[in-house]
Amino acid sequence: MTTSATGKFDASTILGGLKDFQRATVDHAMSRLYADHDATSKFLVADEVGLGKTLVARGVIARTIEVLWDDVERIDIIYICSNRAIAEQNISRLNVFDDKDFSFSSRMTMVAKEVSQLRGNKVNFVSFTPGTSFDLKSTLGIAEERVLLWHVLRHMWGTELLDSPASRRIFQGRLASLDRFDELANWANAWAHDLDEELLEMFRVELDATDLRQRYETLTTRFDTTTPDPDAIAAQSRLVGDLRSRLAAQCVGALEPDLVI
Repeated sequence: MTTSATGKFDASTILGGLKDFQRATVDHAMSRLYADHDATSKFLVADEVGLGKTLVARGVIARTIEVLWDDVERIDIIYICSNRAIAEQNISRLNVFDDKDFSFSSRMTMVAKEVSQLRGNKVNFVSFTPGTSFDLKSTLGIAEERVLLWHVLRHMWGTELLDSPASRRIFQGRLASLDRFDELANWANAWAHDLDEELLEMFRVELDATDLRQRYETLTTRFDTTTPDPDAIAAQSRLVGDLRSRLAAQCVGALEPDLVI
């Protein structure tokens, strides 16, 4: 972490590594975002390929942290990239801390794993790709999301309702077997007990205002078999999709973005 003798974040080392025209772009962007009397909330850098837009973004990140350090208790930097491969290439170049990694979440719902840590950090870097983080059209999502939802609902609605084979089959989704779901659920025990209580309470309040628990309990009676009927499978997709969507919304609310790249 780059700090001055006073313990504040110091952007000078990062800015010193930029070329003059890159530094000028960072300075102009910061003026438009923070200093000018008609400051804006958005700024577009449209340089050609190869002129260092990622390095400019790193400079803006560093200057933003420096500007907000004394005034903002928690600084959240959000990086949104078109696809995961490009994001993984750029993350290390954007990181302004030597000892801190970006928190990369391929799915917005999976931020629920990290909220407690985010609340305790001075600076957070979180990266998303729109195709997987924000598009919930694939209603069942990925296995890790369903395992997370199962643990969350188990915490809120109790083990008696969630531990039955029928209940677990609802979250099994396209996994080959219920045993495979149980393996993933056991693996998730390492972090499932540390989920953020404030996030869980907000999710609980939201679910209490819906018919989702009633729909869930009704559906368990239809999954009391290894071969549920097609209508039950369709209802499963709708239910899990609604749960994912609502948890994702709570995760968005838990973020406090100060800068979005």
